[in-house]
Amino acid sequence: MTQKISSLLVFILLVSGLISCKNEPASAIAQPINKNAVIDSTITAFQTTLLEQQIDSVFKKYDFNGSIAVFKDSLQLYRKENGYSDFKTKTKMDSTTVFAIGSVSKQFTAVLILLQMEQGNLNITDKASKYLKEFKLKEYENITIHQLLNHTSGLNMFGGKLMFRSGSDFFYSNDGFNALGKIVEAVSGKSYDENAQELFKKQECPILLQQMFSKERILRALIWATGKVFR
Repeated sequence: MTQKISSLLVFILLVSGLISCKNEPASAIAQPINKNAVIDSTITAFQTTLLEQQIDSVFKKYDFNGSIAVFKDSLQLYRKENGYSDFKTKTKMDSTTVFAIGSVSKQFTAVLILLQMEQGNLNITDKASKYLKEFKLKEYENITIHQLLNHTSGLNMFGGKLMFRSGSDFFYSNDGFNALGKIVEAVSGKSYDENAQELFKKQECPILLQQMFSKERILRALIWATGKVFR
């Protein structure tokens, strides 16, 4: 009799356990591990640590004065400012410091030109004189947008003689990209700054990169692509 009661108790306990397992909420069920996500996060953490070690050593060794930021897509892996934005007043550099970006903007200008071509507003084989009156001079009338893009226009400075026949040689020309910036403005009906900001927002670039061309942020920046100096 005792044995039967013991067996019955064991049976009841087993049934109760099974019922309680069935009644557990779905959230308690272990979710499958996303191995790719784990690998990606591990690689990112390693890259971040490696960048810190490598770049920090350069800061220390060479007493680097400047700002460095490294992004993987829109994820910031590293950022650091070191030194002074003004040596006379010993003003320390920070994340809001404005730099003169100079010819770095040429890359953006080239992309903006190609975007205008994608939208059907121009063709890189077009003559610049089609869009800018400055190129209606006899000496400049055959210069194409493509030649301005790859520095084969022969143009040195506006108003001067060409250094060679357009398309026959190479000479790095700031004024050539000045003209490209103006062509972007002419065909889009918007300022260069507005076009650049739209580009960054469209590509979901980091907000700091978007702000690079905002009017408030470029008061002291020299932008070769438009030939403007903001003060």
